[in-house]
Amino acid sequence: MADGSGSIVSAGWRTWFHRTVDAMLGLLLLAIVTITLVATFNRYLWEGALPWAVEASMLMWAWMIQLSVLRAAHIRVDFFIDLAPPRLRPLLDLMIAIICLGTLYVLTDSALGMARFTADDFFIALPRVSRQWLYIPLLVVGPLWAVRIGLEAYERWRGSAA
Repeated sequence: MADGSGSIVSAGWRTWFHRTVDAMLGLLLLAIVTITLVATFNRYLWEGALPWAVEASMLMWAWMIQLSVLRAAHIRVDFFIDLAPPRLRPLLDLMIAIICLGTLYVLTDSALGMARFTADDFFIALPRVSRQWLYIPLLVVGPLWAVRIGLEAYERWRGSAA
């Protein structure tokens, strides 16, 4: 294994990946907060409006939510797996990973359909930005998410075999 811990992915690669995702998430959050503050001050201090602020924030939230999936630890309720006999637990883990991958496929396929459907539908305040950009984050993150599910399932399988 790459780092001697039984993990197929080295600790250095994981650290670099997590830091990169964290940096992207931090920049997106900073941009959302900045845009919201500027729009709020503009509305209440100068009685003006920034109509693009809500739509830009919505796009950034879509990207931020999808990117955070790559970084966040998945919630696992192992209650039923722990009730199973030890020899059956790896099989149950594999079944859960397959169900997760199937659900992810349906989500990604639906996002692809919606991206195609909304390709010619543009935001009002951002006239050259298609609404399909609300669905593209899942198309970008979906395959990475599938790799993560597969790697975690493999590592749990290897850990149970040891």
